Amino acid sequence: DQRSLFTSYVVFPAEAKLDELRDPNHSCDGRGDPTSICPDVAFHEEVTGPFLKALAQCATEKKVKLHTVGFASSSEVREEPTWLKERHRLHMEATTSAKCYGEQQATDNDECIEKFNLLVANRRAQNAAEMLRGVASNKAFDIPKDAFDIRHKVWCSHADMEGQRRHEDRNDGEFNSVRGLMNRRAEVRLAYLAGCVNVHPDKRVTPRRKPPATAS
Repeated sequence: DQRSLFTSYVVFPAEAKLDELRDPNHSCDGRGDPTSICPDVAFHEEVTGPFLKALAQCATEKKVKLHTVGFASSSEVREEPTWLKERHRLHMEATTSAKCYGEQQATDNDECIEKFNLLVANRRAQNAAEMLRGVASNKAFDIPKDAFDIRHKVWCSHADMEGQRRHEDRNDGEFNSVRGLMNRRAEVRLAYLAGCVNVHPDKRVTPRRKPPATAS
């Protein structure tokens, strides 16, 4: 089930630029990283560290599962370089065989802005997952090594991402930067709590326990 028992957020204050997405192997190392796709680790780990430490207590032989899902605004891109077309094509090939969020497949007919923002959303999810793994392995928080299974999820298409991001940031074709800011995020979704509580995401109630056996 891809829904969440609890959701927290990683925010990205700046709009993404084409050049910031050019290198597919770029790793956020905290030295001049673009704030459009790289989380501010120092800002987030103050809350995320204690949060993960508390969640780690729910790990048993099974791990606590966290999924990151990225979102992007509708800020414009005025050019479609060759590398963007190629990266989008590779995305389409990967999502035909791999499990992804949503039901609609990306196509070559997608607009340039849709191709770009789909890749931005997926990169934000990837970088947020990497940040969480880094925080979980930070010795300062003393989190057990095998407590978490942290994975980023990619969207099948821009239409799927747009359908779930909740905030419409275009009015009569004009981009609203304030609403766009609310769309520049990655959600950290708690997918499985292992040992703490058995809660179904749809019902949000714990299953009834059997009464204790009485002595005869």
